[in-house]
Amino acid sequence: MPAVILLVSTGLLEEVIFRGVLQNAAMRALGVPGLVDVSALFAVLHIGHLSVTDVLFVFLVGLVFAALVRRTGSLLGVTLAHGATSIGRFLVFPLLARYV
Repeated sequence: MPAVILLVSTGLLEEVIFRGVLQNAAMRALGVPGLVDVSALFAVLHIGHLSVTDVLFVFLVGLVFAALVRRTGSLLGVTLAHGATSIGRFLVFPLLARYV
């Protein structure tokens, strides 16, 4: 059940908000630079992890996700990738770390 919650809350909801709603609005208003703006916003919202490296990484991932959605017109791939990353980060890797 925690994996399903992460898939829906981070994968689906965040991607619908950022790549679905905000990216579409930013592209209409600003063109391609809107992809950078939305990716920067996405990254800044991860500042709570208190890691510049994490924020930069999330910015780059945001740019890749933005480009993929722009190219494919679909949220499915980035939704699954984002959800899988969250499941790994918050469920799988901490569990594995206990046994290493």
